[in-house]
Amino acid sequence: MRKILCFVFLSLIPSLVLAEPTAESMYLFLRSRFEEKAARPEVALSLLKEAEVLDPTSSSIKTYLGLFYLKKGELEKAKAYIQGALELDGKNDLALFLLAGIHSSEGDLETAIRLYERCIEVRPERKDAHLYLASLYLAKGEADKAIKTYESLLSFDEGNVIVLFYLGRIYAERKQYDKARECYGQILQIDPTFEPALIDLGLLYEIEGEEDKAFDLYRKVLESNPESREAKTRM
Repeated sequence: MRKILCFVFLSLIPSLVLAEPTAESMYLFLRSRFEEKAARPEVALSLLKEAEVLDPTSSSIKTYLGLFYLKKGELEKAKAYIQGALELDGKNDLALFLLAGIHSSEGDLETAIRLYERCIEVRPERKDAHLYLASLYLAKGEADKAIKTYESLLSFDEGNVIVLFYLGRIYAERKQYDKARECYGQILQIDPTFEPALIDLGLLYEIEGEEDKAFDLYRKVLESNPESREAKTRM
């Protein structure tokens, strides 16, 4: 019966990866995930701890224990479990991502950057790691590295309007207006009503003395969002 339940749960959680778990620990692990989704966190935590006792070498179980404590705001416990997970499996991309976030929240940007870089090296398609890494580069004033990180993300997610918008902002701040316009133009081809891009493109037109084009964009914003404070301010 438990083997059947394990199969059913695994089919519901396709991204789940356990490091050679025992059948019993897998059963407890998956039950804990179910209990957490059912809003029974204490039951879920108890099951996870049981799973860890049965399978102390599972990097995934330690990672999810760390994630559990992270959600509770208990950073030291979270960090200990996640570090333990990485000692067992240095290529555990979720553990790398979570530990990077903890170090970032503690102000240790260098360690956070190193961990995000390692996370992307292990799993290049991890979008969230790219976004956080780029934001840390920007926080350190390393815009060139941020641009490369965003461009790397666009290489496999070319229609990501958020990334295109961030790139446009960076180029605009560096007075590379042609590149900024190109980014905003790509966004508006995907979503013609994307307000931040319309506003920022309007600002570029104002800088370049093309007020009529700018006002056309602000009017377009007000058509879809009559309460837009930014558009009203610019008109």
